[in-house]
Amino acid sequence: MSKHPLYNETGLLKNNKPQVLYSLVNKRAELDGLRIETKNRLLQLEYELKIIDETIKIFDPDLEVEIKPKIPKISNLGNINYPILQDTFMQVLKMTNTPLLRDDIYEKAAEILEVDMRNAKARTKLKNMGSQILNKYAQKGIINKIEKANRLDALFELKRV
Repeated sequence: MSKHPLYNETGLLKNNKPQVLYSLVNKRAELDGLRIETKNRLLQLEYELKIIDETIKIFDPDLEVEIKPKIPKISNLGNINYPILQDTFMQVLKMTNTPLLRDDIYEKAAEILEVDMRNAKARTKLKNMGSQILNKYAQKGIINKIEKANRLDALFELKRV
């Protein structure tokens, strides 16, 4: 039995597949493991919240106040990197049928990624990375950048094929 789906029993690549496939399959397995780990962590957090809610009810059964989550004081963009933001921007542009202003794209992406735009560091990081992404996509012809004479900002839309 082979150790890897792309290799046969002798350790050679099956059907002369390129070596890059080995790396891609490994990366996918790694990301899938991370996804499962994150999902398990989320389930654990939900369980802990349920236990705490039940404990609160012991002390005050009539308490009906919604407890708002504390927003971490870190940049709140901690694990959000360039590729994640690229995917999110594409998702935002695919969801709409009308051109969007740069700030509207930032707002919708922040909402999807649950980024607190009141946090100055998070807002600046998102806007800096976002500007690079939109300009790169416009240069590559993936999105249309519609310049407006009466506006300070351009509109962006996904290029329809």
